[in-house]
Amino acid sequence: MKTWIRAALAGSMALALAACGGEGPAGTTLPGDDVPHEVTAEYTPGEVSTSPSIEQARAGIVASTLAGTGVEGSLDGAGTSATFKAPEGLAVAADGTLYVAEPYAYRIRKISPSGQVSTFVGGQSEQPGRADGLGKQAQFMGPKDVAIAPSGDLYVADFDAVRKISPSGQVSTLALKNPDGSAYDPIELFGIAIDASSNLYVSSTYWIDKISPQGVVTRYAGNEGRGFADGPGARSYFNLPRKLAFDGAGNLYVADYGNLRIRRIAPDRTVKTIAGNGILGFTDGDTSHSRLNFPMGLAVDASGRVIVADTYNHAVREIGADGRIRTVAGNNWPGFTDGTGAIQFRRPGDIAIAPNGAILVADIDNARIRVLR
Repeated sequence: MKTWIRAALAGSMALALAACGGEGPAGTTLPGDDVPHEVTAEYTPGEVSTSPSIEQARAGIVASTLAGTGVEGSLDGAGTSATFKAPEGLAVAADGTLYVAEPYAYRIRKISPSGQVSTFVGGQSEQPGRADGLGKQAQFMGPKDVAIAPSGDLYVADFDAVRKISPSGQVSTLALKNPDGSAYDPIELFGIAIDASSNLYVSSTYWIDKISPQGVVTRYAGNEGRGFADGPGARSYFNLPRKLAFDGAGNLYVADYGNLRIRRIAPDRTVKTIAGNGILGFTDGDTSHSRLNFPMGLAVDASGRVIVADTYNHAVREIGADGRIRTVAGNNWPGFTDGTGAIQFRRPGDIAIAPNGAILVADIDNARIRVLR
């Protein structure tokens, strides 16, 4: 199952910032997001920027907990009675049903519009595996992200495979192939998204791949090896890209984790940085001045604002139509606080937008699903 490759990749992560255009701070190491609860950084929270400049995105934001108690576990039940284990990937259906990928519990959870939490598929054995089947009979290796198609089918980035889940909970593994007919064999997949034509897009170690409805995989953007370069897709470089999200115009947004940036891929495959200057920090403003701290997740709301899970700043940020990034909630200090004012997160990993416009947050190390309204 390529576990040795994954170990080698993890061992090389500390070098990933070398490709941030020479702008990353010397000695910076990548946080170990493939190990639950491991946070590695060279700074003290609250000190990532010597001249912090924070612009509040919206007045009156209120945070609440949709599901989870803060205690790790896999208990189903009513929202704040249920428990989660490092929830990471989110996808929301048109009716408001929320699907949650738990890579270290090896399952996909479902939260109904009324707040009831249930295990949709996987997790019965509490161990990683690769087995198709119905509901809890299926096994997953480490599902990191989930996307929902208009048909109601779910697609899951499950370690080194793409899994499909029917509305009834039947799990199957997609048989993917390269254009020459050979088997598609990625090292590891981190994010997944679907476009209006039912093409899937997955983020791998240093690039984004496109999967046609026929299962043919082509390179969409990025190249072999880590790096940073905007421009035509075939000439662009990424550094451990994580979650993906589309807007209504067909632009694909990428949380470029290792490059400390948010990137946008236009329908013609041109790549452009829209937030983050490659320097680790917590600073709002335009692209040339804004700083992020290993962002993992993002979503686009109905107005076109890009909402970002700025993971190691323990914050939710927002990129507006004016191109400026502002802070929605969170203050660079890990913790847990609902309500208004000093809202706190502990490693937010992904974002989804509810049908009513609320921001849903996978708060990984608080083992909760949070809501911002």
